[in-house]
This record gives sequence, C-alpha cells and structure tokens, in this order.
Amino acid sequence: MSLHHPLIKIWGTIDARATSTEITILGSMNDGIWPPITRIDPWLSRSMRKEAGLLSPERKIGLVAHDFQQGISSAQVIISRSKRLNDTPAIPSRWLNRITNLLKGLGEDGSRQLTEIKNRGEFWVSMAKEIEAPEEIKGYSKRPSPVPPLITRPAKLSVTQIETLIRDPYSIYARHILNLKKLQPLKQEASPLLKGIIIHKILLKFSEKTKNDPNFKKSGVLEGLTEKIFEEEVPWPAIRAIWKEQFRKVIPLFLKDESLRRTIATPLFFEHPGSTYFKEINMSLTAIADRIDRTNSNELIIYDYKSGKPPTLKQISTFHKQLLLEALIAKEGSFKDIQAKHVNLINYVSLHHAHANTPKPLSTEDVENTRNEFFTLINHYKDPKSGYTARLRMEKVSFSSDYDHLSRYGEWDETNIPVKLVIE
Repeated sequence: MSLHHPLIKIWGTIDARATSTEITILGSMNDGIWPPITRIDPWLSRSMRKEAGLLSPERKIGLVAHDFQQGISSAQVIISRSKRLNDTPAIPSRWLNRITNLLKGLGEDGSRQLTEIKNRGEFWVSMAKEIEAPEEIKGYSKRPSPVPPLITRPAKLSVTQIETLIRDPYSIYARHILNLKKLQPLKQEASPLLKGIIIHKILLKFSEKTKNDPNFKKSGVLEGLTEKIFEEEVPWPAIRAIWKEQFRKVIPLFLKDESLRRTIATPLFFEHPGSTYFKEINMSLTAIADRIDRTNSNELIIYDYKSGKPPTLKQISTFHKQLLLEALIAKEGSFKDIQAKHVNLINYVSLHHAHANTPKPLSTEDVENTRNEFFTLINHYKDPKSGYTARLRMEKVSFSSDYDHLSRYGEWDETNIPVKLVIE
C-alpha cells in the first residue's frame, strides 16, 4: 500500500523555505529536536570554524528560528509535539513556550485565544486516539509455565543448556519443544559473542601449533595469530583495533599462566566433543570441551576459556554446571579418544583484561554429587505435572532471554506466580 498522497508533502526545513502551503504542520516541537541541541565542537574552535567558513552554533540556531518563523506565518498552522520521548517526559520547544507565555501575558483576551487554540488541537488529538484505539482491550499476560506432553520434552541437552534449564526453563521449552530459533541479524554485528568466538579460534590455533613446543612463550605465535585472525574476522577497523588491543594486554598474563599449566599437565585435546547417555533418566548429555589436559598422575584437567568474567565458585556450585558436567562425561569415558578418567581440576580461564581464573579441585564425591543433582533436575522435568517456568532463577533482572518477547515479559515480572498451561 502506498502512503503517497498528491496533496500531502513531507518536507524538511530546507525544502520548506522556498514554498508556501495552505496548511502547515510543524512537528516535533520539543526542545532538543526543534531547535536541536547545540553541541560544542571538540575539534574546531570558534575562530577555526570562522576561518574555515563554517557556521557558528548561534548562526545555526538563528537559521532554525528563521525556519520556524516562516512556517508559523502560514495561513493555517498546526503545532504538534510528543509529550514523551523514550519513556521520559519531553520538554516543549522554547519557541512554543514563548508563544504560550506571550498569549498568557496579553490578559484575558490572550488567555481566551490560547484556550481556543488548544481546543482546536484537542479535536485532532481525539481523532488520533479514536483511530489508534484497540477494538478490544485484553488483560495483561500471566507469567507462563507451559506443561507440554512428556513425549515432546527434550531427550538430549548440552552442558551449557543445563544452566539455561535451571535459570530459564521457558527458553528450553521454546527452543527444543516449539523448535523456535533466534533469528540472526541481517548483517554481522560487533557483539561480545563474536568477540568470544574469535578469541576461542585464536587460542585453538595457538594450542594446536605450540602443543609440543617448549619455547611457545618466545615464539610469537600467539601475537601473530592475534593479528592475523582479527584482521580476517573483524570487518570494522575501529572495533578491530579496540579488540586487538584489549586482547594484547591479556597475552603476557595468559602465557605466564600457560607455562604453569603445562608444568602440571600435558595438553591433549582442544575443542573436543563428548556425549553420553544416561539410561536411568533417558537423557543424552553432550559437550565440547575447550581444552583437556592429562596430569602426571594420569588424571584430567578441563579448562573453559571465558572472554568475559568467569563464574565464581558459588555460581559454579549452584548454577554454572558446565565443567562439572564435563567432568561427569569424562568419568563415563564419553569424550572421544579418552578412556574413563577422574577429573581432579576444572578451571575457568578468563581472557578479560583482568585475567581472573576460577580453579576448582574436584574429588570423586564432587562428581557423584553432580550426577545426583543432574538426575534430580532431569527427573523433575520428566514429571508430567512440571512446567517450564519463564525466568525461574535469573541471576539478575537485567539479564535478557532470547524468548522474553514470546513469554510477554514486561506484562509480568519475577514477582508474579507462574501460571501452568497444560498443552495437549
């Protein structure tokens, strides 16, 4: 449907200077928009702007005022503005305030004219409200907790999805039962996720190249890969420069810790897949371990690289079960080409500039407790009465889910009692 109408023209101020109309609508009469905010030029002083033949800030305001004066001098004028901008109250344009104050200062006759002007405007406001009014006003949505049939519930999850199941079961419902996937942006974005993927790629290449190299600290391999891969993977020059510099600051600290890591264990595999099936709960658990080392005592160490802040020990014990579950997979002998072995240490290695690590020694009892907790969690969702509650145990209210819009989050919040919906 075309929105073009031969009698309606939408102009900017420059286009409007050379024309006249029977009816003129002056829109966006809010301060900061019309007139716009005057910003101080951080690069050019007033004298430099003058020498370059550029307009001064005052001159710009004067031109905008001229455009307003020309527009309001039309035969019939409608002045409009938004009362709110981005959920905050908007300030009327200074020129609109001056007109209002002028009319109020003219005594009874001016106040009467101002009232008449506002009443004529209310007619059009009421017409707009009529057009936008919904045919039916429905109540707010309830906090959902869908209860799907057991046959539709997932029989396979990754170790990273277990935390999601703990924190936001509704996301598991939407992703694995409704089979709804997040749409990728139309064009690549400079997101923290992309940065993390690139850094993981750098470390994977570095680990493969220097696996058997005792002089890896002095070889310059990590520095070279950093330069090469960032150039290949990041198309935005400014973002690329920032990300490279941030990671370069981490490199000396990483290499220092890497020397210690290789004195206690030998690197085995990187980005290594694993999968095991638990018959007791009819559930398959999958993982891709960032790195697995073997100690001198023939035990394993599992590492996970974090481009951001790693989880704390408290978070690991409560929600962040990724490496604990990978240790369970290792004990089952379900990592490819690795026999069943005990994992005596898990470690989240931060690649942030602060470079904080979170190591956690593991006992046989720790792994068994992880198994029992995992079985309890899965059995809960094997109960036909259990629902997949939205935002059940989010760490922070500010955390977002890919399916918040589907659950109508915002019409409810975490204080609302979940409402179960049995799906046949």
